[in-house]
Amino acid sequence: MEAAARVAWVRDGRAHLDCDSAPSCGACGSGAGCVLGRLARKGESGLEVPDRAEDRQPLRAGESVVVVVADGDLLRAVALAYLPPLVGVLLAPLFAHGLTGTGEAGMLLAAIGGAATGGWLARAALLRRPPAVIVRRRCEADGGA
Repeated sequence: MEAAARVAWVRDGRAHLDCDSAPSCGACGSGAGCVLGRLARKGESGLEVPDRAEDRQPLRAGESVVVVVADGDLLRAVALAYLPPLVGVLLAPLFAHGLTGTGEAGMLLAAIGGAATGGWLARAALLRRPPAVIVRRRCEADGGA
């Protein structure tokens, strides 16, 4: 996955990237929001990365870049985000019913608890090992400034 971005600011070894709206971007065109926003931490408007591009040269504010996330890393992140809550929703009621013989209300509560626990585990795993992000400079041939 690739997304066009602009360096908003650089300080303390970190660079903050804001999404460039591009007509060719599927997420921008559909109004679903920038793909960078999905990689950013909750409550942040952009993505924060180390202040060096792939070529090891420092990034500068206002510079156009391309953010690249390998498909394998993206697929791993999606699996980590969705599978633990799904497993929790499916298995927690079975365990609750098998262990305690609980009724439908208890199984419903177990499903909610399983989803919440799975979501918490997924969030912890993604915070511990987020997808690897590569920042490349855009050149004139890529449509960059």
